[in-house]
Amino acid sequence: TGEVSDTIDVGSGPTGVAFTPDGTKAYVVNEGDGTVSVIDVASDEVIGDPIDVGEEPYGVAITPDGTKAYVTNNDDYTVSVIDVASDEVIGDPIDVGEEPYGVAITPDGTKAYVANNDVSTVSVIDVATGEVSTIEVGSYPTGVAITPDGTKAYVANQGDSTVSVIDVATGEVSTISVGNGPFGVAITSCAPVPPVPPAPPAVSGTVSPDGRTVTVSGSGYAPASTVTVSIASTPLTLGTATVASNGTFSKSFTVPCTVESGSHTITATAGSESASAAVTLGACAVEPAAAVLSFTG
Repeated sequence: TGEVSDTIDVGSGPTGVAFTPDGTKAYVVNEGDGTVSVIDVASDEVIGDPIDVGEEPYGVAITPDGTKAYVTNNDDYTVSVIDVASDEVIGDPIDVGEEPYGVAITPDGTKAYVANNDVSTVSVIDVATGEVSTIEVGSYPTGVAITPDGTKAYVANQGDSTVSVIDVATGEVSTISVGNGPFGVAITSCAPVPPVPPAPPAVSGTVSPDGRTVTVSGSGYAPASTVTVSIASTPLTLGTATVASNGTFSKSFTVPCTVESGSHTITATAGSESASAAVTLGACAVEPAAAVLSFTG
């Protein structure tokens, strides 16, 4: 509808917000009073007291497993880590570059990328150890986002109207020129890959040299289903076969002499799945006539 459904009072000067992956909590960074407010999404009410973090917090990101919130503290050049379960700051603040703004976490939850506005760098935090490495980017970086596949980090550089693209695996940087004064960046989610439809059932028939034994092989059937094999042109059921776990079967059948030689259609059916193949049968061998003994007297 576009209507505002509610207004929630938080701390002074809120600048950023992030949701836990399960959608139950929203973490709001309050730059004016150095706190983070936690909102219960179901009730739209603030949970407990504001969480004290560093000076002038600006950006916030939640780890993909929903256990931690990373908050950039612009005025004291640190990142605070909040335990989502207890809503308490854990450990000492992590030192990063001057004036950290945006923060983003890789999809596998192993690294946090922090844009340091005043020194034109990105700090990369090892989430497991808290160790920090530094990558040089464009002038006055502000926003940062990670691709859904976790291979690249995009950094908006406000000072020189560029976006730095960081290879997450190698740390190498390439640069893209954009409009004047870019501040934020967001990346679309990967479109779901449509499932590959299963191959339709297929069947083939191989006739033995004597022309009366047919080996019927099939694929694309439901595993563990029972296939009924018949000669459609007669019609005559030759027998059944059980489909293996990979959707295939193969079985030999002897065709009785009541079925004439020549071209026939073999059909393999399991429920609604059916496929056919053409085979050519040979003539039945003629039994030699019994010897007749005659006696003369």
